[in-house]
Amino acid sequence: MKRSRAHAYIKKAIETLDETLESEALTPIGPMSRDQLQWFRNLLLQMLDDVENNRAPDGKSGMGHIIADSWPLDAPLSEPLLAAEQAYMEFGKETRKHSG
Repeated sequence: MKRSRAHAYIKKAIETLDETLESEALTPIGPMSRDQLQWFRNLLLQMLDDVENNRAPDGKSGMGHIIADSWPLDAPLSEPLLAAEQAYMEFGKETRKHSG
């Protein structure tokens, strides 16, 4: 159950990031920059690979801290990215519990 939830949330976050990367004028560096969003996208792809191959994450991705510390509170990308990270961490807890 948590695996399919994580998969769905991560896919949604990637789609939302792709739309933003394609449609918005982004700064090259800094919070919510093209570089940062591309880094998040690559991180989400790794998370998706972990979920698809049933590998438990070895730690937090760090997206949540970056978003909380440097993004505007009402940034529309925050919700899907944070939801994906949370679902991924829940998947990891369940995966570790069943493999140990």
